[in-house]
Amino acid sequence: MGHYEYLQGTGVNMETYKISQIARLLGLSSDTIRFYEKKGLVHPATNPDNQYREYDLNNILELLDIIYYRHLDISLNDIQSICTSGSIETMHELLLKKKQETEERIRYEQQLSKKLTHISETYQRVESNQNICSIKAFPTSVILFESEKTSDFFTQQIAHLTQDQFVLCSLYKTYQLQHSDILPGKTIIALEQDIMEELHMSYPQEHMMEAQHQPCVFLVIHMLHSQIQPQDIEPLLRYAKQHNLTLQNTLYLREIPLTSYQDNQNYYAELYIPLCEDVKHVDSEQEK
Repeated sequence: MGHYEYLQGTGVNMETYKISQIARLLGLSSDTIRFYEKKGLVHPATNPDNQYREYDLNNILELLDIIYYRHLDISLNDIQSICTSGSIETMHELLLKKKQETEERIRYEQQLSKKLTHISETYQRVESNQNICSIKAFPTSVILFESEKTSDFFTQQIAHLTQDQFVLCSLYKTYQLQHSDILPGKTIIALEQDIMEELHMSYPQEHMMEAQHQPCVFLVIHMLHSQIQPQDIEPLLRYAKQHNLTLQNTLYLREIPLTSYQDNQNYYAELYIPLCEDVKHVDSEQEK
């Protein structure tokens, strides 16, 4: 505002410019300048002889104000409030509001980055561990939902999850191993404790998965069929026998749809069978 008052008070007949000249000078398009005019932020004079708009130094300063505030991501409506009120208090309030919005957006982006990292690590784990048996601690996880029927989650309980929980949760199916039979058990929707703590999500301690921290024989398989088959767990049983490991009779299968739930060609699963004894002495070297 001070610039305008100074220039207007000089009584100098300022040079005028065409819109194309102003556009080139400030790196704006002519359409953008016209849009700012419609919003009441730029006030060029009109030549009475030809009805063309004429821009002077005042208008350049108006546009520079807009460029300055838009660079700070201030909305056009807020810029209009600043320019029309001429109030330092108004400007300060709007800048503080924008600062708070920016900090919230940064927190959101940071959390989004952590989520993407977690999902990327899952894909990398599938790639590096497919068809390779090893010893792995079962991830400490919080149960969000469990039922005898998987469909209950997608048709009923999913309404109780936040979007954060849905994006990051894991779907486990439990099975009981009885000789050559694999008997289906519960479906469990869980979130890993490390993820929840990293994203500052609260969780009830009493809802932890039973297998947490337990060492397990571990394997990633390509699920070419909808149900686990005896041949899928055979490598784990063979690995345990080779290393003199006694297994519990519970299998945890974590489903990993790499692209979508409908893409059966890219459906993988992590298999965990907990051990019955401490395996600190077991060589962690992986075997096919």
